[in-house]
Amino acid sequence: MALIQKIRSKSGLVLFLMVLAIVSFIAMLITQDSNRSLSNFSGSNTTTVAKVAGKELEYQKMEQVAEDMYGNRGGDNQVRNTIFSQFVENALVTSEADKIGLGVCRDELLDLEFGPMPSQVIMSNQALMQNPEQLQQIKQAIQANTMPVQGKRYWAEIETQVIKDRLQNKMNNLVAKAIYTPTWLVDEGYKDLTQPVDFEYVRVPFDRVEDKDAPVTDADYEAYLKENKARFTTEEETRSIEYVVVDAIASPADSAQMYTKIADLKEGFRTTDKDSSYALSKGGALNPQYLTAEAVGPILKDSIFNKPIGTVVGPYVENKAYWLAKLIDRRSAPDSVNSRHILVQGAGAQKTADSLKAILDVNPGLWDSLNMKFSGDATAKVMGGNLEFQPQGKFVPEFNDLIFYKAQQGKFYTVASQFGVHIVQVLGVKTGKNESRIKIAIIRELIIPSSVTDRKASMMADELMTSSKNLEDLRKNAQAKGLPIVPTPIFRVNDASVGNFGTSEGVRGIIRWAFESKVGERCKTAFALRDQGDAYNNKYVIAALKSIVPKGDPSVKDLKEQLTPMVKNRKKGEVLKAKITSSDMSAVAAQFNSKIDTAKGVTFNATFVPNLGSEAKVIGSIFTLEAGQTTKAILGETGVFLAKLTSKNPVGNSPVDKNILRQQMASQMKQMARSVILRSLKKNGNVTDNRAKFF
Repeated sequence: MALIQKIRSKSGLVLFLMVLAIVSFIAMLITQDSNRSLSNFSGSNTTTVAKVAGKELEYQKMEQVAEDMYGNRGGDNQVRNTIFSQFVENALVTSEADKIGLGVCRDELLDLEFGPMPSQVIMSNQALMQNPEQLQQIKQAIQANTMPVQGKRYWAEIETQVIKDRLQNKMNNLVAKAIYTPTWLVDEGYKDLTQPVDFEYVRVPFDRVEDKDAPVTDADYEAYLKENKARFTTEEETRSIEYVVVDAIASPADSAQMYTKIADLKEGFRTTDKDSSYALSKGGALNPQYLTAEAVGPILKDSIFNKPIGTVVGPYVENKAYWLAKLIDRRSAPDSVNSRHILVQGAGAQKTADSLKAILDVNPGLWDSLNMKFSGDATAKVMGGNLEFQPQGKFVPEFNDLIFYKAQQGKFYTVASQFGVHIVQVLGVKTGKNESRIKIAIIRELIIPSSVTDRKASMMADELMTSSKNLEDLRKNAQAKGLPIVPTPIFRVNDASVGNFGTSEGVRGIIRWAFESKVGERCKTAFALRDQGDAYNNKYVIAALKSIVPKGDPSVKDLKEQLTPMVKNRKKGEVLKAKITSSDMSAVAAQFNSKIDTAKGVTFNATFVPNLGSEAKVIGSIFTLEAGQTTKAILGETGVFLAKLTSKNPVGNSPVDKNILRQQMASQMKQMARSVILRSLKKNGNVTDNRAKFF
């Protein structure tokens, strides 16, 4: 229970298991539905999502882990990608550890799970860290063999991650211990930090040359790609599309109809004395919490907060909906309350709690003995059931409302919650601001496109699609209809988003289609997209495949459009360099209508200089000069440069300590070891990735 943090109790484990149970049935249905279409994309009946290092991740196993570890988020593509990465890394790390004789013994594992310094896997688990006592409850459940099957599966995954993390740390330490920082490298690093320079420079932008004066040939593309091959080599195939969007948004008529619908409820909402049931019957809700002026938001803060009980506000627009809000109650509440409780659980809990309360009403001094005998809150029990001073919102609503709004200090009460029946006593309050708070009921009507509006958008999208046989047709027809056609950056087969769509529901369908298609081919049906959490489509997308860049070393054909601006700039830069025949910076500035700028205090390891930008070639060239010397024309990233070293400024009493610098350099290299090792294992691990066949 979460009744010291959310009522600081031991049933964080129980709560966690309840959540698992609730989502289990839903996840089962989702899994069954997914299984019916496992072979739709792949054309086969394989159920293997991944293979690596002799291990396989089956579809059912992946979905089970998603359900156990992430509950109702188990269907998210991001969650599945996380599970895939964890499986691959675990398989690679454990396989390599076996080869070199590394392992994690049982005592070591228990210490990493439940010891005074838990694994980083445990420390980064928010659910566990919000209630640290839960770890000991899990340990006790494991030892007593009382953990349910779902709980066992959950903890088995945690253990797998803990072991993998420990083995990875051991391998990292093996490499880190072999890292040595030689004196010459420290000396160079010291010079980079302690010998800044000042220099002047002239930048001649590429646009000083017109395209016609710097014609680009196929040989120019080939040469540029050859020199920059590593920059464009990819480990995965990538693709890009162009698309047109037909929006399906509520028309003025749709909006007016919804406004009328909710406005018609206002009088009934105002006059009813059954606020909760009325709101629920109309698709609304009663907020169980008492809210401050800030918590109700700016609209209600000004329109309802200080009005009489029973006031109804609206319809007003917020978050794509019309709302009605009714003021149900107003109370002042202390800032924090000190209370104690005895938690009674199991069959007959209410009857037992009532009997104990009757005893305490007569003899309050029996609290400690009754608490030790009957309370199911093991954590609070050792503190006499005392929950100490806690602010609003730390407890479940029933408990919160009792101690903040109903209970008199010193009296005993019983209140039921999802965790059992509590016998409660308020020991003290801190008033502080003693803020006024209100309780409200709300009714909402979403502003969504009507079926007529949706059908109109769908038909428009279908018309555009059927009249466009390929990408060129789509471009022409979109222009004729005044619709923009939008190119996307490159994306990979397992990406969860593309273009400006974010993670809208339906985006994965676009990505899967793109990786089944040929360049120039348009989609066979318009893609219906909706925002996360919405139950209606808000746009229809017609797409055509723009490009395919294969895995490995790409060709000019694959990248020509992407390379064009860079190759053009390079060609223009060569033209500019040929025109710069003087080392007189003033003359060059006048020749190209540019100006002389100054950079001060620049060190060799600077990656960015104000006004200059990221121009590594300029900085590198400057450090080869003596004061007063000028570089030759330099072809940079944003233009052609001429630079003059004005002064070297070695720091006389540098605060940089070489011994500390050596430690810092070694530490940076050791930190890199972890990612380098894992990257190397992945590169040579022959990972088979079938995710796109399922999701």
